[in-house]
Amino acid sequence: MEKHQLLLMNLPTHIMLEILTRLPPKTIFICKRVCKTWLELINDPHFATLHFSRCRAGLVVHHSEMFKKYFKLVDFEDAYDHHDLPHDTMLKFNVNKMSSFFDANIVVDGSANGFLFMRDINYKHETLYICNPLTREYIELPKPRRVARYPSVVTHGFGVAPKSGEYKVVRIFHERELDPRTRACRRVPSSECQVYTLGTGAWRTVGEAPFSYNSRLLGLSFQGNLHWLIEDLEGYELISCFNLETEMFQPFPPPFPGKKLLGSLAVLGDCLCLCDNSSEFDIDIWVMKEYGVEKSWTKRDCDEKDSRACWPII
Repeated sequence: MEKHQLLLMNLPTHIMLEILTRLPPKTIFICKRVCKTWLELINDPHFATLHFSRCRAGLVVHHSEMFKKYFKLVDFEDAYDHHDLPHDTMLKFNVNKMSSFFDANIVVDGSANGFLFMRDINYKHETLYICNPLTREYIELPKPRRVARYPSVVTHGFGVAPKSGEYKVVRIFHERELDPRTRACRRVPSSECQVYTLGTGAWRTVGEAPFSYNSRLLGLSFQGNLHWLIEDLEGYELISCFNLETEMFQPFPPPFPGKKLLGSLAVLGDCLCLCDNSSEFDIDIWVMKEYGVEKSWTKRDCDEKDSRACWPII
């Protein structure tokens, strides 16, 4: 081994960590194979968190080929126009190997500090995963206690408790009683909120989940909380906020209480944002300028709907 290579290998751990966490994902994947010390550094969960805080934000893209499904982590270049999005594929990993089910349909449902929350959306399985795309390693979560069967509803969220630094998957399950004529939810006989803390190996039930959740909408992670658009039994929407530290629910008022919405939550400009798609002609975008302050909801310029579009994406 050459002298400069030996010097690099003998650097103190904290300096080596400073260097490795500033490298692009492709290079990090190669560095795993250099030596056992580097492999252990990169496989440590703290590495992914530190790397996430220092790297450019990427986008996970689903890509399908014959009998193969991939997720690509791509980095978009700064120079682009409306017709082309130049990008570099930083990582690509095959999700077919994650599940033993031939009919599995695995999607990315959330991310936190570089870790991906993934699930098999085939209703027969409800298999959940946490994946580290830097190492292409993943764990399969244990099966929850109550399995969803129609018309019961299950929705999930994934985030990090800001003080403890614990990664948590939240699963909301509730039974529904439907109106036989309209098929609308008439009441919720029972509901519960289950929490899986990464590293514990078990689900915990932390109490009931308020209101009516939609399995189509996932919990949005922001400011150490998870947020869902929920409905009361009259169909009017509220925002449910779940504190990942205290594991308690708190309702958030929407911009216009008492109105039926067709919308989604997002983060825009480091603010909680609500896209209202209920109008026939426009998509209204509301931004909560001060988090948790009802009066800070501010309406941005309306976007006229394209007749070919059906849902806003932020």
